[in-house]
Amino acid sequence: RNATCIAKVDLILMIDSSGSMGESGFKAQRQAVLGLLDSAHLNNETGMQIGLIAYSKAVHVLSSLSANKADLVKAVGTMKFDAWTTNTGGALRTAAVMLQGSRKGVASVCQLWTDGRPSRPSSRLDALGSAEDLRRTCRVMVVSLRPAMPESFITPWVSHPHSANLISLKHPTEIADKVQQLWQATCPALQGQPLYRADVAVGGRVCVWCL
Repeated sequence: RNATCIAKVDLILMIDSSGSMGESGFKAQRQAVLGLLDSAHLNNETGMQIGLIAYSKAVHVLSSLSANKADLVKAVGTMKFDAWTTNTGGALRTAAVMLQGSRKGVASVCQLWTDGRPSRPSSRLDALGSAEDLRRTCRVMVVSLRPAMPESFITPWVSHPHSANLISLKHPTEIADKVQQLWQATCPALQGQPLYRADVAVGGRVCVWCL
């Protein structure tokens, strides 16, 4: 039994559909989104709302912020592998617009999944400025899907503390198996089985939630 995020949070996921992801990396992201939906307490009044954005050269709103799991799963099914450039700035600006529909007084998290540097029509400065604007109203996180993307490049995009808002993986396909780790980093209220982190050793492993 996996842990479930029971926090009252508005979460926007920005999913990379650029060519460098490859078909396998894109499919792994889709599996990860479905895993997050399966382990989220979705409720307009007491739980989460999730919004979905996919981006390559173009940016597609798959779903505005919603607590309807069936609609969100259907939206994931519409995700297409565009296999083009990486419009990071466009994704961040689209998240800012989506955030206008968030719930008043509810914490928000805007999480960008990416495996490459911004490219046309975006750029490093475009992404940096868009992230800075978004941080005014949302906790900005980045999941870096390749080590070739240096942390020093991404760190200026994320909210403080940087160490809590930057997740680094070795390959895009890993994300499908990292749903619990994503919740560990993202969700302020988890309920369920143990998760693991490198600060508390328990029986030769590292344990966060021993419930």
